[in-house]
Amino acid sequence: GNYTGTAGAQTISFTDDQGNALDFGTQDYKLHIKSTDNAYSHVVYYTIRGALKEINTDRTVAELTRTDTVLAMEGTGFDLGTDVSTGWCNQSGASYVYWVEVAGDTNGAGETDTSGTITSTVSAGKNKTIGTYVGDGNYGATIGHRGTQDGRLPRQVIIKNLDTAVNWIVGHEALGWNKNLLLNTTGAAVTDTQFANTDPTTTLITLGSYSNINSNGDRYLFEVTYDEPDTHCKVGTYEGNNSTDGAFAYMGGSPVSLTIKNADAGQQWIYKSTELSPHNQADEALFISTNNAMLASDGNMDIVSTGIKLHHANAIANNNTLVYQGYVKNRISPQHQPRGR
Repeated sequence: GNYTGTAGAQTISFTDDQGNALDFGTQDYKLHIKSTDNAYSHVVYYTIRGALKEINTDRTVAELTRTDTVLAMEGTGFDLGTDVSTGWCNQSGASYVYWVEVAGDTNGAGETDTSGTITSTVSAGKNKTIGTYVGDGNYGATIGHRGTQDGRLPRQVIIKNLDTAVNWIVGHEALGWNKNLLLNTTGAAVTDTQFANTDPTTTLITLGSYSNINSNGDRYLFEVTYDEPDTHCKVGTYEGNNSTDGAFAYMGGSPVSLTIKNADAGQQWIYKSTELSPHNQADEALFISTNNAMLASDGNMDIVSTGIKLHHANAIANNNTLVYQGYVKNRISPQHQPRGR
């Protein structure tokens, strides 16, 4: 959805990309807000952390408590304060876009998971688990992510230290779990032991001992994303060809929102959506790893009924190996999807 800031208290009602009202009831969710016309930081809130608790994808800072930005998060929308401290959510006259990713249904309370060596608090949904834990500093420690009822494996894991100013860690199945990306930087994937060189299981994630992921006594937030042909959530990879007749990435539906990162080169994390680009040619983009205002004409991608088609020799989205996570609409049922992929 989108809205205009007022610098006064206002309630933003959730809508889809067609403007229809949405109601998530007591489901837990992640709320991501960004000004499209100002160089303001991305602000992210989670219902299991509660309103007032903010983190920023373009910064390393620890979790912040703000009493004038997002004041409440309900199933039908969220309440904004005057935002005099930053203007990142509600500056008068500024334009904002927001998106929501839904997890489980715990009404913000989370559920205790003791299956790992570290106890976690999780909200587990069909496509995403959002959780928290306190690190113990031990290499090879594990946290439970509750998983899905049908036993799917994590395809992407994002972790942020809430107490210490360190980088966000992103693990992605396509990279292998001996590598990771950093959400708040443009860097390529690096070989590292953040995940202790261990693949996640249907119930557990293994941690290294870096402060980014498992410092003794520090609090952490984590997201796990799953993907199978029968869901609207998509996590995957494609190979760019650096050609004006660019790569095509099949996603089993028409993307509504999509985050893409070149895993082999120092390029931006790109965010595309039908909210930013309500037309087939997705010119508009935000960069998750910087506070830049919306880029209005990168012109490198078409959103089509089954995925994305690149049409510029663009190193950001059409060169090297690229990883992505997003959501599609008009999903093609598994029995009608191409085979052999």
